[in-house]
Amino acid sequence: LTGTQMVSKKVRQVGYSTITGAYCLWRALFFESQNIAIISLTQRDSIVFLERVKFVYDKLPTWLRQETSEFAKTSVTFKHNHSKVVSLPNTNDPARGSSLSLLIVDEFADFKSQNAFLSAAVPALSAGLLTPFSNTSLPSQFFIISTLPKSPLTKEGENQYLRILHDAQEGGKEFKIIDVDVSDIPHYQSKEWHDKMR
Repeated sequence: LTGTQMVSKKVRQVGYSTITGAYCLWRALFFESQNIAIISLTQRDSIVFLERVKFVYDKLPTWLRQETSEFAKTSVTFKHNHSKVVSLPNTNDPARGSSLSLLIVDEFADFKSQNAFLSAAVPALSAGLLTPFSNTSLPSQFFIISTLPKSPLTKEGENQYLRILHDAQEGGKEFKIIDVDVSDIPHYQSKEWHDKMR
C-alpha cells in the first residue's frame, strides 16, 4: 500500500489522540528513517499531543525503549534508526522542506487556511511515496485527518475539510472514512448520550 489517506470522524474523549500517538511511536521505534509530523491548531495543542507520544514511550518496558538523540517539547528523535516525530502548530507551510512518511492533522475542521495548508502538505507527502517502506503491508506515506466535524455538514460554503469528507462519503477513492466507536468505554455505553455527542 502507498498513498493511504483517511479521515477519522471522532467524538471527544475517546482516546483517539493517544492511539494515534501510539501509532506514531510504533512507526518511529520499529522502522527506519520515519519522518512523522503532527500538526495541531496551536503551539499548546502540539505540545499536548506529543506528550501523549511520550506518555506511551514512558510506559513501555525497558527492553522496548530505544535511546533518543532528542527528546524536546515538540520533537523526539531515535538514535538507532534516525526516525523522528515532530509536533507543530498550524501554519500555512507545514513541515517545509521535509519528505514525510506520516502526517497527522488534528482538528482540521477548525483550520482557517485549509487550502494553503493542503497546498503545502501534499508535496511533503508526495516525496514520501518514493521512500521504500520496510514492511510491505503498511503504507510508505500516510495522511490522517482527525477532527470533530462541524455541524451541519452541508455543501453550502464548503471548505476543504467538507470537500474531502463529502467526496469520501460519495465513494471517492482519495480518502477512507473511519467512524470511531466507543463501545469499549464503559461510561460511554449509552447510545442516546453517544448520538447526542456526535
